[in-house]
Amino acid sequence: MDNNYLEKCSVTRWFWLRACILITLFTGLSLFFLYDWKVGYPEKNYKLTQYHTFEKARDYFVKHVQMGRSKEQWTKFAQQQELAYFSHREIVEPYRQHEEWPSILTNYRSYSSTKKAGESPRGWDEFISSQSKGDLDWTAPLPSEFIKGEYDENYRLLIYRTFQKAEELFAEYGAQGEAQWEFITSCQDLAFEQDRMIVPEQYRDELWPPILSDYDAFYALAKEDIEQGLEINEPYLWKEYTSEMKWSQTPPKEMMKGYKIDEQLYFGVGGLLVALIGAIYALRMKPRYMAVDQEAYYAPGGKKILFTAIHKIDKRKWETKGLATLFFKEGNETKKAKVDGMVYGQFDKEQGEPAQKLFDVIMANFKGELIEFVAEDTEQG
Repeated sequence: MDNNYLEKCSVTRWFWLRACILITLFTGLSLFFLYDWKVGYPEKNYKLTQYHTFEKARDYFVKHVQMGRSKEQWTKFAQQQELAYFSHREIVEPYRQHEEWPSILTNYRSYSSTKKAGESPRGWDEFISSQSKGDLDWTAPLPSEFIKGEYDENYRLLIYRTFQKAEELFAEYGAQGEAQWEFITSCQDLAFEQDRMIVPEQYRDELWPPILSDYDAFYALAKEDIEQGLEINEPYLWKEYTSEMKWSQTPPKEMMKGYKIDEQLYFGVGGLLVALIGAIYALRMKPRYMAVDQEAYYAPGGKKILFTAIHKIDKRKWETKGLATLFFKEGNETKKAKVDGMVYGQFDKEQGEPAQKLFDVIMANFKGELIEFVAEDTEQG
């Protein structure tokens, strides 16, 4: 035997198998989470964004036809539209989240007659002067950014930014007349902040798919619904687009918000750290062993414990888990050491039950207190 050991038990295959399983499991889970963070969730968000875009395009197209707008006007309009990116509507109360533009913006004649005053957007001064005194003080300074939980302040800033957006749109579409302005404003939401970070980077400035500019294809699908005034549920051209993209026609159920995507990164990194710690621990276990010679037990890590120093052994878990605890004196202190037969040596009969042999040597040289299970006599007299 090595170093004149009577018995020596190295780390067993049982331990290595379980270590490999756990390291592989945590590594696999980490890669799964990291994939969802980088690819999976953003791709799902992109597909749902496209679906919402097709829904909006359907609604806009119906308005366009009902207002008698031309094919050329639809094509130009559709080619300039951005995707329906996720908007942070939770900055205001639910009843304000789907509010229409203020009427001063949608009325072409009144809006076109307003003048820009100083740094305020066109129509802003007229709007706040028309607001009756209530819960909102429209004359108070505006916050520079949206603030979590400050619904009234956020709402005032949201309306202000909507006026800024209207001014930009009027510069582009105002010269096309009242009918076109009525159509453009009917297609607008309030100026909620968009979260483009939740879709893949290459799509964050993408416009509508070219198929949505195809007036004739839209009209062929929408004609009967528009003429009969039917309620339209399915977005037009979605089936054709998903076939082209080789996507499922069923869109994802929900938009994964930014914090959900970030969670995947945290879980992925955490899992990799656990796997790394497990790998380091396993490598540190490789040279370890437990052994006995004529005078001592050598615990994993190299601690030499003389048999004469051992005064108590707890072997209650030896039969079921291969674990025993040795209590020994070191100076004036009582210390403990483990005999772990499952990790070191094991109990394979074909190999001669190495762990049991080692423990038998300890027991043969032990003269102290033994703690073990005692079978209770359950027979009744």
